[in-house]
Amino acid sequence: MKRNYFLSIGTIITIVLLIGCNTPRTRVESLKDPSYNGKKFKRILVIGAFEKIDKMKTFETAFVRKCKRQDIFALSNYKTLPPLRDYSDSEKIEVYKKHNFEGYIIISPKGVNTVTYQLPTYTSSTTKIKSGKLLTETETVGGEQSQIIISADYQCELFDFNTGHIIWKCDATTNVKNAKDWTDVASNLSFNVLKKLGEDDLIDFKPFSFNKERLPGETNIEYNKRLDKIKEAEEKLEETE
Repeated sequence: MKRNYFLSIGTIITIVLLIGCNTPRTRVESLKDPSYNGKKFKRILVIGAFEKIDKMKTFETAFVRKCKRQDIFALSNYKTLPPLRDYSDSEKIEVYKKHNFEGYIIISPKGVNTVTYQLPTYTSSTTKIKSGKLLTETETVGGEQSQIIISADYQCELFDFNTGHIIWKCDATTNVKNAKDWTDVASNLSFNVLKKLGEDDLIDFKPFSFNKERLPGETNIEYNKRLDKIKEAEEKLEETE
């Protein structure tokens, strides 16, 4: 999706600052096979269907880390079955059985959403004396176009290893704050995809929580201060997720 805007320099700077400062946010919509009545997944192979190796590693690693925080055994495909050649079915099955995988999830990029901006043009003039005459030369500069990536779209598909059938799919859109470093995007996407899998009753999702109960001997002032710090920590945790 592309949108064209003609923006002032001040507006462009504002957009860049907002994108640079905002923490990625992910929106997820999912579908689940209603006929699936199997157990919740606890052992998953993570496959990043990316053309570039660095992004493949970034997204697979991020998803594996988030799985471990949910007590889910997960391995990256680039370490398990690196896409260097075509593997036979027997080779794949041997690896899957070795690690007792119950399913595998494929993360696929579906494109980016951008804002196109155009710098304003302005005219500069210089005055010269040539052959005893006063001459004014003008030059128009600016007007270049560029693009800012504001979000990226992904599709995730979960397959049951025993049947080979797809049992869950989601479309996700994640805000992009730095198109040169996709680590935060991968982390936020992974967390929210796992959260949606938990909502769809396919994994046991355990959100992190702080102890908000009053501690023995804690005064009202101390208790309220601790609650304020917990609130700040929860907001910070949500940003990093």
